Formats: sequence, structure tokens, C-alpha cells
Amino acid sequence: MSLFWFDRLQYSEVLEKLIIFEFFETDSLHINRITETTWNSELAKEILDRFTYEKHGLIRRLMISNSSICYYLIFYTNSDEDKKIVIEYKDIHTRCIHEYGNFENLQNWFLEINNIDGDAHSKTLGKVKTSTEYAKNLLYNYWKSDINADDDQGLEFTKRLLTYKNPKGDLIEATTKGFDFDFFIFFEASNSLINIEFALNYKNTKENYVCTPMKYCWGYGPPGVPDNQMKYNRLWKATKLLNGEFSILNYSENNNDIGFSIINDLDYNKGFLNETKYIISKDNFEKSIFETASERCLSFKHFKDNSKQIKQYGNDFFNEWKTNRSKY
Repeated sequence: MSLFWFDRLQYSEVLEKLIIFEFFETDSLHINRITETTWNSELAKEILDRFTYEKHGLIRRLMISNSSICYYLIFYTNSDEDKKIVIEYKDIHTRCIHEYGNFENLQNWFLEINNIDGDAHSKTLGKVKTSTEYAKNLLYNYWKSDINADDDQGLEFTKRLLTYKNPKGDLIEATTKGFDFDFFIFFEASNSLINIEFALNYKNTKENYVCTPMKYCWGYGPPGVPDNQMKYNRLWKATKLLNGEFSILNYSENNNDIGFSIINDLDYNKGFLNETKYIISKDNFEKSIFETASERCLSFKHFKDNSKQIKQYGNDFFNEWKTNRSKY
């Protein structure tokens, strides 16, 4: 099984680490079974659903060849007063299990990690567009009963972790330094992945295969529209650290033709530098996803075979982006 999402990632400049967070809601009986002496692969398989268990193993495999990864597996219940567990994998050799007596104690730890690099321009989680229903449905259809039907990538729990009271009693929503992977295909043989960011075309003023997220980034967006420069920079950096290819899917709910873009190069200050866009129907995109997931190594062969048209945008296009952007 090779289709997944990541609940939350965060790159820390201070630690020089890519931090992966995975959240799993369970009950107190299971949480009380997790200790330094009892936690092993067998217990993980008993407690986790298969989707999370397989992803847990995937992350551990990634850590073998990548010392820049730090991983937190967080177990919680629906009661604030219950104990919470965080299993910390600092590296492939070092594991620590931390117990937090209640939600507030866990929240203090989480806010400290969220702010480890200090203040930085970011959004509150309530303003961050989350993994779309389209991406989730693809994963639900793939994993079927092996994924919890109410798995929301820990989104609601994370929102609560980031919302706290200041000394005056005012409710504060902290800006999030984290982001997620909407959908990715992992290739075990090459220890690599394709990260697909789902970008819903809300306005539908441009066809999906024409529009590009670059339009709303790096200062090119209209006034009042949030700039996604930091988001795409973070996604690009995390994807490359995980030996992956970064891609963006432009789609809308009622349009069958979509644009699937492979971002071949990106400059943190300038934006996209090189892009391969596949113009493909939704049906053929989904077909290509599942065909690609059956391959041993990273390849875009099935997307190429199933596309109506392939366009290449390079330096000539992006160097004139100020002029070209109105068309896209």
C-alpha cells in the first residue's frame, strides 16, 4: 500500500530538522498500554489502524537514510483529563515516550515546538485550507476499511492545541508553523515519493489546466488575498528533503478537465522556475494515480500516457511572469 497523507510537518531552522507529526485518537485502555518497555511493532499493529500503522513504518524507513527527520506519534482521547502519549523518534536510534497528564500539559509542549523558531509570518490554522474532500476520498477508496472513516489528519485536535488563553484570559489562536501533505505516493524500492498538493479552483474564472497557484504567490496576488509563498516554499523544501517530487493539482468540483503540474524547480524568493503541466481528465488522473502506486520506483509514465496534452513552462515563461500572469 503506497498512498498516504502526512498529518502535519514543520521545518525547524533551529534544529535543522523536518518534524513529522502523526495524530491518533484512541481510548485510555490503549494509551495506558504504551510504555517504554511495551511499545513495539506488535503493539503498534494492535492499536493503530492499518493506514496509520503502514505510514508509521514508512516514516521509520525514511529516517534510516535521512538524519534530518524527527518524528512525533501522538496518542490522545476525546477527554481533556485523560493522559496523552507522545512517542518521540529523535533519529533512527533514539526513541523516548513522553506522558502528559492532561490536554493542557500536552498543549504547552506542542506550542513550544510550534514556536521553536520564534515568531514568523504564518497563518492561523483556521485560515489554512486543509486537505480537500477530493484527496481524502481518493485515499478512503484506496484503503477502504483500513483507514478510520473520521480521520481528519488531526486537524480539529491541532486547532485546539493552537488555541490558548493569555494571562488576561483572552482566547488566542496561535499561528501555525506546520503544514500537511494532502496526498502522496511512496515508492519503497527507491525510498522516494510524489507529493501532490490539491489546489481547488474556487472561482472557476480560468480553466483548471490553464490556472496556476503561482498567481497567488510571491507578491503577485490581488490585494486582500493571502500570499501562499511560504506555504509552497515549505512544501518544496519538505518534499526535497524526503527525496520526492513536488506537484500541484488544479481542479474544480464540476469540471472534468484538470491541470496536474510537476514543479521541476523553485526559487524561494522568485517562485516557480520550471513546470511540466499535464492536461488530463479526472478519470484518467485517478487511473494514473493507482497505476503509478503499483510501480516500484518513481515515474510519471502513466500520467504522460493518459494525458490529453503536456505543456512545458521554463525560464522564458517565468521570467516574463508579470506580463503572463493575467492569462493564468
